[in-house]
Amino acid sequence: MKSIKKSSEPASLAQHRANRTENYVPCFGNLSKRALSDIRSSLVVEQGVICCYCMGRIEPTGDKMKIEHWQAQSDDKYPERQLDYSNL
Repeated sequence: MKSIKKSSEPASLAQHRANRTENYVPCFGNLSKRALSDIRSSLVVEQGVICCYCMGRIEPTGDKMKIEHWQAQSDDKYPERQLDYSNL
């Protein structure tokens, strides 16, 4: 597996997390298309356009890559980590 040096999170992810209100809880499932695109682009740059598992070329599109969570976003133990950029 390739080692990845993490950079700063995209501003759109931080903005999404900050939109929490009494009636709205931001989560990975309700990210905007813009935030998902920004996250994909940032992750691809960090990884040097190479998948950290198979070492194949990746592109920052929804059909060419999957955003992987280190600690699963569906795991009830770590719900706060689903929007933590260091967990992507």
